[in-house]
Amino acid sequence: MLSKPADDLLNGEEWRQFLRTNGFGQVIAPGKGLAVPVVTPLHFALGRDDEAVFHVHRANPLVAALRENPSCLLAVIGSYVYIPAEWNAAAGEDPRWGVPTSYYAAVQAACNAEVVEDEWDLAGILSQLMEHYEPRGSRHHEVEPGDSPYGKLLGAIVGVRLRITRVRGKFKFGGNRDSAHRLRVAERLAGRNGPLDASARAHVLRRDAASRGVDEEADGQ
Repeated sequence: MLSKPADDLLNGEEWRQFLRTNGFGQVIAPGKGLAVPVVTPLHFALGRDDEAVFHVHRANPLVAALRENPSCLLAVIGSYVYIPAEWNAAAGEDPRWGVPTSYYAAVQAACNAEVVEDEWDLAGILSQLMEHYEPRGSRHHEVEPGDSPYGKLLGAIVGVRLRITRVRGKFKFGGNRDSAHRLRVAERLAGRNGPLDASARAHVLRRDAASRGVDEEADGQ
């Protein structure tokens, strides 16, 4: 993933917060000797100590690939929007000569995977996932081994723990342009109000504020 300094992560918390709130991605496992890697889309939950968990059916080819080679990649994208040519034109430029672009957030986390089959450990992973997506007070029973409807399903699945070892992130939201340009685009996003425009706008404003804070601090030195 090519990234310019203007699009780099602001800090380690930025990618963590992104994965906490964007819990659907793809796990890419090269296995050993595969012509192409196994790619599986799935929900996950990021917990403490930079560990993400998920579950899949035990027949999923991802399981065999992770057993062969636990090194894998968790790839997540979000807040992706198209910025029309007119919006991206520089101030004073004929907007018809503007160059369209994409705004988006992307995190690629290199991981070591552990396949979990013990039913109690697996129940713990499922409980973590359900607590993440269905917070306490939701209408579901506890997950535990045994003769319950949930317990009888455990044999069909495996859990996976991903221990994140390295992260690349790209938050492309006009970081190479000045603040006035970013704020104009943010206003256009609010007016268009497309499916992901609100989340993209939030990233634009957040990173713009951070950029101006750095600039102001630098000016004060």
